[in-house]
Amino acid sequence: MRTCGLSARENSSISNPAKVEDGVLFCVDLVEDLVIAAIAFHYEGPSDPFLVRAIAERRDAHELASEGCVHALKRCLHLFSLALGGPGSLLYDAPGGAQEARARSPYEFKDAPRGLARQPGGRLLTQPPPDD
Repeated sequence: MRTCGLSARENSSISNPAKVEDGVLFCVDLVEDLVIAAIAFHYEGPSDPFLVRAIAERRDAHELASEGCVHALKRCLHLFSLALGGPGSLLYDAPGGAQEARARSPYEFKDAPRGLARQPGGRLLTQPPPDD
């Protein structure tokens, strides 16, 4: 069984989601008591997309579950943005190299228009809101 949630720091902001600025959304296997995947993000306000700062995945026997959880966590961020009146899109401050390649496939991020790298050797990537 898996569950998703916000880190303890953000739990205090749930009653007023506009106060959530930096957070971590994570997926936990409750049976094995393991974090399967996590996404660190930054949120400025309803007119801005959520900025993904990092994607944490497992590289062990839970790798496939981890990939599925990252997709689910991204979906949560898309839906949070839409629910807060935002554009529903995501930005990813990809650090370059293997992490950038992984963000593109299997996680379907694309180059942001005229994106500026925020990390040395990195690139700003984007993902539109879901179609449905």
